[in-house]
Amino acid sequence: MIRRYQTPFPGLFSQAAGGCTVTRAFIRVIGTMLMIILGLSACSTLETGHPALGNDQGRQPVPPEGLSKWKIEGRIGVRTSDDSWHANLAWEHDRDFDRLRIHGPLGRGAVNIRLDEYEIRMELSDGTVYRSTVPDQLFRSRIGIEIPVRALSYWVQGLPFPKGEYQLGYSLSGRLEFLHQGGWSVQYHSYISDLTWDLPRKLSAFTNDTRLKLVIDSWSFPQGEK
Repeated sequence: MIRRYQTPFPGLFSQAAGGCTVTRAFIRVIGTMLMIILGLSACSTLETGHPALGNDQGRQPVPPEGLSKWKIEGRIGVRTSDDSWHANLAWEHDRDFDRLRIHGPLGRGAVNIRLDEYEIRMELSDGTVYRSTVPDQLFRSRIGIEIPVRALSYWVQGLPFPKGEYQLGYSLSGRLEFLHQGGWSVQYHSYISDLTWDLPRKLSAFTNDTRLKLVIDSWSFPQGEK
């Protein structure tokens, strides 16, 4: 005697000689379930805007517009297909300008940079001064890498540059893990643990054949900003 069993999902299978065959409806259901599972298993979420940041350490999130004044001391490393170097970095940021001192790249000595809304001024160790209204191109011609310094002043704070589209990825604790903007991918590896603000300590940025690493040894702020 042949016993017939009713499938628990009618319409998803069709009877055929020797058993059941899968229908298109069943394939669609499986595909939908896989998409849901993969979405739930992701450790980070993508955002198209700037959500409120938070963490379990009680530190304040950096305002979306960024801090108006700060100084950092640290180290920068650059690697391209043609060159690589490491240097010490001192960076002073103000509302109206940025001052950077890059000291130690092999064969380059110290480079002093001042950037404002209108132009970038770069002074090399031999006293030669270069000016340009396009900062990225001046970095490329004189240092060998297009550093997006205007955007980087936000990225080092764990913020996207306000001009241009971006994608942000957060860890489950609410800290920024990665940022994609302007053809660059920025990864945040660690944060400073003893500040009021939740600010990065180690980050790296990639674009095409260029890799940039930044280690921030110290953050300092004008009185009242910290």
